[in-house]
Amino acid sequence: MRSSSQLLFSGSAFLRRWSLCRPALLTGALVGACNGFLATIVRIQPIVATLGTYLILTGLTLTILPAPIGPAPGWLKAMAGPWSALRWR
Repeated sequence: MRSSSQLLFSGSAFLRRWSLCRPALLTGALVGACNGFLATIVRIQPIVATLGTYLILTGLTLTILPAPIGPAPGWLKAMAGPWSALRWR
C-alpha cells in the first residue's frame, strides 16, 4: 500500500486534485464546527469567534509558507497540477 504523499505526487493531476478535495472539505467543516462551538457553547460573539479563528489559521499559514505574500512553494505548485493558476505566477 502506498503512502498518501506517494499517492498525491503520482498519477494524473486530475486524480491528485480530487484526492485533495476531501481533506479540504473536512478542514473547512472542522473549522466551522469550532466556530459553532465557540459561539453556542462558550457563548462568544460569532464575529469574535470567526476573527479569532481567522487569526489562528493565518498564523498556521505563516508557519507553512515562507512569507505572507509572494509565490507559492514548489511542493504546493506540484500538488496543484498543470492547469492551476499557481503555475502562471
